[in-house]
Amino acid sequence: MQLLQSSPAIYGNIDMNPKSGLILHVQFDKPVKLSSAIYPDLVKEVYFFLEPGLQPKSLMFFQSTKKFIVVVLKGDSNKFITQNNLP
Repeated sequence: MQLLQSSPAIYGNIDMNPKSGLILHVQFDKPVKLSSAIYPDLVKEVYFFLEPGLQPKSLMFFQSTKKFIVVVLKGDSNKFITQNNLP
């Protein structure tokens, strides 16, 4: 959750295909409210794109608006992978 609230900014590129790293899917049992004003609704599902050496990106789906956004998160993909014991 901390990563999702880490100064998100709208992703400005078209290509979301990672060159390497991991894609992590998280579906919340109950939609969650995040503190940043960039999120217009409760978040029900998230895909993290964790590429070594790059800031994490996230594809986020919302509960009631049936919309999604892609954001760049302020964080370190390598550190996130290590701290969460991901392969």
